[in-house]
Amino acid sequence: MAFLMHFAVVEKDLHSCGSAGEGVRTVGKDAEKRTVPLWILADCMAFNLAIVTAFAFRLGMASWAFNFVAYLEILPFALGVPILVFYLSRVYKTDWTNAPVEDYIGLFRPLFLSWAAIIMVAYIWREGPAGRLPSSVMLMSLPIGAIYVIGWRFIARRVIWAKRLSTEKQTLLAVGFDSKSLKVLQALVGGRYDLVGTLADSWDIPEGALARPHLGRLKDIARVLSRYDVDEVVVEGHEMHNGNASAILKACENAGISLRVVPTMLSMLTSRAHVEMVGFVPTISYGSLRIEGWNALLKRIIDIVGSILLILSLSPILAFCAAWICANSHGGFLFKQTRVGKDGKHFIVYKFRTMHIGSEADSPLTLRDDPRVTKAGSFLRKWSLDELPQLFNVLFGNMSLVGPRAVVPYVADKFDEFERLTLNVLPGITGLAQVNGRDELAFKDKSLLNLYYITNYSLILDIEIMLSTLAVVARREGTNGTRVEPHPAPKVSVKLQPLSRETVEAGNAA
Repeated sequence: MAFLMHFAVVEKDLHSCGSAGEGVRTVGKDAEKRTVPLWILADCMAFNLAIVTAFAFRLGMASWAFNFVAYLEILPFALGVPILVFYLSRVYKTDWTNAPVEDYIGLFRPLFLSWAAIIMVAYIWREGPAGRLPSSVMLMSLPIGAIYVIGWRFIARRVIWAKRLSTEKQTLLAVGFDSKSLKVLQALVGGRYDLVGTLADSWDIPEGALARPHLGRLKDIARVLSRYDVDEVVVEGHEMHNGNASAILKACENAGISLRVVPTMLSMLTSRAHVEMVGFVPTISYGSLRIEGWNALLKRIIDIVGSILLILSLSPILAFCAAWICANSHGGFLFKQTRVGKDGKHFIVYKFRTMHIGSEADSPLTLRDDPRVTKAGSFLRKWSLDELPQLFNVLFGNMSLVGPRAVVPYVADKFDEFERLTLNVLPGITGLAQVNGRDELAFKDKSLLNLYYITNYSLILDIEIMLSTLAVVARREGTNGTRVEPHPAPKVSVKLQPLSRETVEAGNAA
């Protein structure tokens, strides 16, 4: 689900056409919009429950009755103000289950405004019963209110909406996907969608790779939408540049169906474009594809503080891993390798050694069930503990906590002009590619995710990635030991020939 949130950045909701014949119906998002008043009411009740709780904590159950009159005096405002503020804050997205961190952070602004407004009302009425509203109660009500409002949403997301998404998945029609973009389609289907079928002019996806059939060519889209029960159409980005955009948009509009587009690298780079007037001449400004200014300063501060805290808190685990590696195999516990960092500068990356000394000379690629991996190294790889020494790279300024994956020089030498843009920022320990498939992704898909990260950087996005990393590590997704497709491991006793671009893309160079 996180993959779709980051990958499908161009979305056009076309629910307004109400008379399109057989294919018209009410889709899920329209139904969800009708539940927004319930969300507002639940947030308002949680906010007021926080004030009542603050009374109980501050005054005690025996002596709070008289002082509680002050709250009853402003009760109409305590109910009305949060409803108005929360409604105007635009935090009620129909797809809010798909962006939990952004939703939680967005709640703080309406919470604070509601709290401040009620304090002002109590101050204006200070001569009446509201004047006895204890200041300590109002001070405690803000953090308690944040806990209550975020808490009920967390429970709802985990229980109610999670159950609904697992039992009532939306149906999806995929358009324009081929063998090169198969992983992207499989990630979409593996999230919240049930695949109805695919449309493509050139069909080269292997038989059995998808559970649903190939329904025809792009020209058949109107017929397919009228015949099948489809909630959304997802289009591979290249098809929108091949003269098919008009036909696809018209078919979706006539059917009243939502359209998503998986962007190409070029469309992702131009997503930051905006029109500026220079005198009377309109110009298009694309902005810088870097993390600069206050964003860069804040990111560096978080990297320094975060790496220090993590090193200190994880020091027992670091010491245990180092001792286990030394006891399990001959040699030191650190593996050092040259990587390419920001602006193409080389640096030494630190990792826990997971192979026998000297065995990396047999092949630069990591293979499934690789015999060169030690017993300790296999465990460290499965739980991503071998990456922990990179916290020192973050502290030294060579890496960031979040960013594109640092690649080895021979991979960077094969970058095309778009992929080279990923070197505009510091590489990270984790990133979009690490939480959306990791080793299972093709090299092109990793680069696309990295470009999305650069062009859409925000502190919220970094937080989402770091929280998603914990879940991915816990599930051991995308590690060399968890591949699901047939992948026989070749022998590594002989040195491999120089690597082609295809080999580099297929392997795990990291």
